[in-house]
Amino acid sequence: MRPIPGPLALFAVLCFACNPPLPPEMEEGDVPKKEEPRKKAQPAAPKKAVEKAPATYTGFYAGTLPCADCPGIRTELWVRPDSTFILGQRYIDRDSMPFAQFGKWYVVDGVLAVGSGTDKPEFWKPTPKGLVNVDEAGEEWAVGPKMALDRQGKARAVPVMHVTGAYVFEEGSHSFTPCGSHRTYPLAVSGGDLGLEKRYTKRFKKKGGRLIVELEASIGTAEAQEGAAKDEYVFPKKLVRVLDATACP
Repeated sequence: MRPIPGPLALFAVLCFACNPPLPPEMEEGDVPKKEEPRKKAQPAAPKKAVEKAPATYTGFYAGTLPCADCPGIRTELWVRPDSTFILGQRYIDRDSMPFAQFGKWYVVDGVLAVGSGTDKPEFWKPTPKGLVNVDEAGEEWAVGPKMALDRQGKARAVPVMHVTGAYVFEEGSHSFTPCGSHRTYPLAVSGGDLGLEKRYTKRFKKKGGRLIVELEASIGTAEAQEGAAKDEYVFPKKLVRVLDATACP
């Protein structure tokens, strides 16, 4: 049979329960500190998206593109604010004068598309230095040398180039529409019309005809035919040849 503890033993147990021993790091008389409730971690503030400035496509670009059978193709590209472009290309050691191409440009998914008439456009992607030629998906070509044009600080005047287009003479006015272009320019004939009017009136007896010709010509501004504002003109220098109507659809 177990012995029953006496009254003194029971009193000692009760005192121990009411006054448990202090932790080893505390001394008698110290007041235990209350634990502060833990603060919930605040979610990190979302990073602000860095807004990229929209690419500026308009400007004047130039460079030498690779050529399979010549030292290179000297290329100049005017990307104009009115959504038109002028492209001049000259094969080095082969051409004495660049050949011009006119058309409209537009942007698809950040890629500049430069096209003339019904031809498939060329695609150019902006870079810190200018433009690089890419495929339709905006990717650089996996094979072949890199084709790039550098942005120039200042656009130079459009020089004399080989320009093919439609000449029209109506009601005493001369006009010229480059092939692939949606814009018709007045033709400056102060230095002579190179016999264009005579050829036109001989071929077309009614209005609406288009005489397709290749000219050596430049483009520049001059006083408008009507009003004080200046306008852009085609300045013909030489009639190279008369072409068939199918040469400029």
